[in-house]
Amino acid sequence: MVAVDHAYSSKLVRENKIMNAAHTIAEWREEARENGEFLQEILSQNYYHSDSKKILSLFFLGGNSTFPQLQEPIETPLKNNYDIDKDLIVFLHIQKTGGMYLNERFRTNLKLDFPCNCKNVPCGCLNKHHRMWMYTSAFSGWTCGLHADWTQMHSCIPQLADKVDKEHRERRYFYMTQLRDPLDRYISEWNHQTRGGHWQDSFYMCAGKHTEWVNIRPCFLTDNWRGVSLDEFMKCKYNLATNRMARMLADLELSDCYKHFHEERYKSIRAPQWVSSAKANLRSMEYFGIMEEPEKSDKLFNKVYSLEFKSKSVGKTTGSVQSRLTKQQFLKLIQLTELDMHIYRFAQDLFNQRLNN
Repeated sequence: MVAVDHAYSSKLVRENKIMNAAHTIAEWREEARENGEFLQEILSQNYYHSDSKKILSLFFLGGNSTFPQLQEPIETPLKNNYDIDKDLIVFLHIQKTGGMYLNERFRTNLKLDFPCNCKNVPCGCLNKHHRMWMYTSAFSGWTCGLHADWTQMHSCIPQLADKVDKEHRERRYFYMTQLRDPLDRYISEWNHQTRGGHWQDSFYMCAGKHTEWVNIRPCFLTDNWRGVSLDEFMKCKYNLATNRMARMLADLELSDCYKHFHEERYKSIRAPQWVSSAKANLRSMEYFGIMEEPEKSDKLFNKVYSLEFKSKSVGKTTGSVQSRLTKQQFLKLIQLTELDMHIYRFAQDLFNQRLNN
């Protein structure tokens, strides 16, 4: 009896030590996987989407595909016959998903059958017919806007391609993107801002109009947000880091653009709209990569576009993996990335299905 009490007491001491200290995301993730009470605490929080607790269980515990559980259609008819002479790849670059590294690989590491002088950025790399074959900041700059989202990109790209090609013609657009673990991505964005970096030249177009100040405004009125604490970063209701991947992949016109963006009563209405639209748009992409799967992403890239890189991708690690969070910060982080969890878990299943088919 004494031995049992001692073991139980030791367990409580260990759990209290864990719960009262700051840990990395990987350590908190492991705790959620191993400690049922902690996982239940995560699941008992308030969320905006009715399926979020199912998704969070899958995210932390792993397990079966989300397709049957959420009644997702499995078959996805795709073109899979990209023609570099006629078609256009469009890279939708979501912040802090490894996109700058990917852009550098596009610029220096692709095997192409035409010269592409990319010493300077943007380098305006065109195919042998002097047409755009890929829209990405390495080749085209940020012509459609700095880190333009799906909504903004779709209203810009056709006119831009006509202008660059110097002709109006029918062409097929192969949109692509890269995704990242939502918890790591959010912390990476915070790290970026706390070092003084931000995207001050970004603008937000939706339904042909600039977003109004009343709906979106900066979280700070100084030149930058250098030194911002994680708690302060999370507290800002206008922070576009919140569910960034879901927002940037969704057709925002379906949810009245950015109207009532920060108002609490509209968030539960917008959540399923964003998730459904982002999934549909992701499904329509012949290719998307996952930052945590560099070799598999290269393999799928080659499979879809018949384009090869000269050398293998090296996995990128960032400071986000070393950042330490308290328990309350970790719980809040999950709430702020709730919709991104849906998109990332869905993307993992779709990615593996396409890789193996």
